Amino acid sequence: MALASELSYIKKLLRKKLEEAENAFSREHYGDSDEQLLAYLRQCAAELGGTVYNGNSIYNFDITGTRLLKERFGNNWDNILAMAGLPKISPQERPLTGCLYSREIKRLSWCVEKTREALAEQEQAFLEKYREAGDEAILEYLQEAAARLGYTPASADVAGRKYISDRFGSWAEAIRQAGLPKVKRKYKIAEDGALFMTEFRRQEAIYAEHLRRLARGDISDASVIATDKMVKKQKKAADLEERALALAGRMLIFKEKLFAVEYAKANNRLLLDYLSECIRELGHLPHKSEVIGGEFIAKRFGGWETAVRLAICRNNIDFPEEPEPEERLIYTREVQIQRYLLEGREIVVRTLYKSPLICQMQAGNVFHILRWNPAAANSADSQCYGMVREQFEKSGRKIPMSKQEMETEAAKFRTVYNRTLDALDLQTRRFEAEHKNDGKKELLDYVRQRGVSCILRRNCWTWWEPSSLCGGCTALGV
Repeated sequence: MALASELSYIKKLLRKKLEEAENAFSREHYGDSDEQLLAYLRQCAAELGGTVYNGNSIYNFDITGTRLLKERFGNNWDNILAMAGLPKISPQERPLTGCLYSREIKRLSWCVEKTREALAEQEQAFLEKYREAGDEAILEYLQEAAARLGYTPASADVAGRKYISDRFGSWAEAIRQAGLPKVKRKYKIAEDGALFMTEFRRQEAIYAEHLRRLARGDISDASVIATDKMVKKQKKAADLEERALALAGRMLIFKEKLFAVEYAKANNRLLLDYLSECIRELGHLPHKSEVIGGEFIAKRFGGWETAVRLAICRNNIDFPEEPEPEERLIYTREVQIQRYLLEGREIVVRTLYKSPLICQMQAGNVFHILRWNPAAANSADSQCYGMVREQFEKSGRKIPMSKQEMETEAAKFRTVYNRTLDALDLQTRRFEAEHKNDGKKELLDYVRQRGVSCILRRNCWTWWEPSSLCGGCTALGV
């Protein structure tokens, strides 16, 4: 891989070349018609996979010529894409290749790395061939190199330079004994020599051929052209997927047990209604593994086939027979839920559980499912850190918060978070125990009392209007 100093030099040189290329494009194509410029944009989009993303500097341009396109059609890049009949693209949808600057850095770094590998192989091959050879063979090798190059080679122009210098005492002595004129070419670094540059050009040709094959669809491995940032993003996504898959299996087992506890005293009619809803969602006769609580339902009705038949007969389900899916729908959904939680998107998951499409298949107490879910704990931590950052921004403090301070404050929020969950769970259980035998009238009276409490707390008792009632009161028509 290119050294840090070399990479810094490559970046500096590349910035200069990109700026020169942008100016040259403007001079060369200034007289082109609008259609010619749009055709150029469409051609670039085809090479990049369908469209072109545009940033605000050479570090974010996808193509050369962006400056001229904006001068001709305006600064709104989405409008320019629309004129060319191309879809707009967000930064998240950007292909693995990244911007032009990143692509060139990747190309040069890849070629330098492959060149070093190839030169190491050449050095090893030279040692194996000439280690036991006499001085005459090595001197003949130098004479052949001089004839091929057309000048007396420097040490950076041929393979085996270290071995030859050690064997003859110095490179100049080896050249003298070979009967060649003194070396006139001198290089600041070995990479400027003919040996490195010849191999580097060969690797550039290999890289270009790889891109052509990738564009034609002959190969699908885009890792060669992916930028380092995109490679890290891919690896992070793969790790996230792996963790989500592992957690999904564990949580499905937990949900099975939770289902058995919550439905232990449920009557058969309730279980058959639940099973019929699952069948309608799936669109085919399910296996036990495709329904949360499948094992429990099979035991209750003396077999899974019997339970499915009774559910169909009871609810008159009529659907076309479809082939079974290649993967279990319930497992696929669980993996998606775990992925959301690992990304810190617990609100999305709570919304999913409220959806009829999910809640039937993911039966169980949502509070317990999220409370005992390792991924949900990770999501809660993300929320706590977010609250710490928000509090820090509101404080107006200029000195950045240290990592230790951040963890300490987040731990405080986490404690309050857990206590809140415990308190809400306790309130829910107390309410259920106190009002489990109440009828509709008693529950409505309770809601009315809560509505009055809301109004009293807001000090607006004299303004008894429908709009001042809480949402629960209005929804129930109180």
